[in-house]
Amino acid sequence: METLKTFGTSFIIKKQKADKESKLPIYMRITVDGKRIEFSTKEWIEEKRWQNGRPIGNTPIAKSVNNILDAYSSKARECYHYLIDRSEIITPQKIADMMRGRKTTDKSLLWLCDKYIENISNLVDNGYADATLTRYQTTKRHIEAFLKKKYKKDDILITELSYDFISDFEIYFKRTRKCNHNTSMKYLKNLKAIVNLAVKNDWLDKDPFRKFTCKIEPVERGYLTEEEVLKIYEKEISIERLVIIRDAFILACYSGLAYIDIKQLRKENIVKGVDGQNWIFINRGKTNVLSKVPLMPISEEIIAKYQTKEYCKKTGYIIPVPSNQKVNAYLKEIADLAEITMNLTFHIARHSFATLALSYGMSIESVSKMLGHNQIRTTQIYAKVTEEKIAKEMVAFKNRNTKR
Repeated sequence: METLKTFGTSFIIKKQKADKESKLPIYMRITVDGKRIEFSTKEWIEEKRWQNGRPIGNTPIAKSVNNILDAYSSKARECYHYLIDRSEIITPQKIADMMRGRKTTDKSLLWLCDKYIENISNLVDNGYADATLTRYQTTKRHIEAFLKKKYKKDDILITELSYDFISDFEIYFKRTRKCNHNTSMKYLKNLKAIVNLAVKNDWLDKDPFRKFTCKIEPVERGYLTEEEVLKIYEKEISIERLVIIRDAFILACYSGLAYIDIKQLRKENIVKGVDGQNWIFINRGKTNVLSKVPLMPISEEIIAKYQTKEYCKKTGYIIPVPSNQKVNAYLKEIADLAEITMNLTFHIARHSFATLALSYGMSIESVSKMLGHNQIRTTQIYAKVTEEKIAKEMVAFKNRNTKR
């Protein structure tokens, strides 16, 4: 049976909603464990005839209104005991909905998460990638941790979702999880997609996200110049683990593949293209979109170098890549050895490929295809970087020209 909760009802008048005759609307307030909801009884009264939450006097109107309010209280208690007897989750909203004949739901937030995750799981490799599934599973774990920390609960009903809940969830990511703004917004977007499933199925009357904006702030995308890429590639390194990461990074610089795609790159992904040369054909781990990239000479050298390695011969993978965390840690060491001042991460390789390709005149459509972007506007971010680079270089050129 559902654990007994503190429950109470009361009636209040709303002075700010007085009508033309100076009568005030009477609202019912239902409280369960300190949480409350208020709704109109559709009854009105003069302020002077209201005392201690009830109409006063023996007039027929006072008696009639008191009888109506008694009926409201009885109905609320009846609904409360009904939910107790059925061992259902009890909230003020649920009692109010039952009283007014509105639909109620036993659907919880974590149940909704599982439902959404199940939908994605059924579509992996058919519209969704494994990385997308993992992202929502991670989001669910964060929701569970947030519920326990903020509300001391294992779960809540989806009808309890509100703007305040979403705002508190944002604060949780930024303060407790120490996430930056954009990372926090990405998790909130995931929650929004989950909640949208309830909205579309009419399990929720209102979208709790309707007044909340998940705005991603623009960030400057770092990239390496071709000289810096070659500097890293040509650097003599004696430590084998760093050599492997350096080669994987350079392969990404000349293919535009993300970390997960380089890690999963196999022999069968190297095929002959329309020009008779070797290409990489691989479905991107993040979006499952097919990416087709012609192999550059340096990429051919790196792939050939590892073909005879025992690990690659045994597993079929092109290059042995450890975890992303280790890769990024090793890249810091490589940057120091090659005297690269940039904070080097594996994703810098993808940014560098896109920026360099556009700088050398490759069409944005071609670059977008090779990067496996779903939308060309994603690729246009790199085009903006290239234009800014041109503008800065042009200013320097003009300055030199003026001095002559």
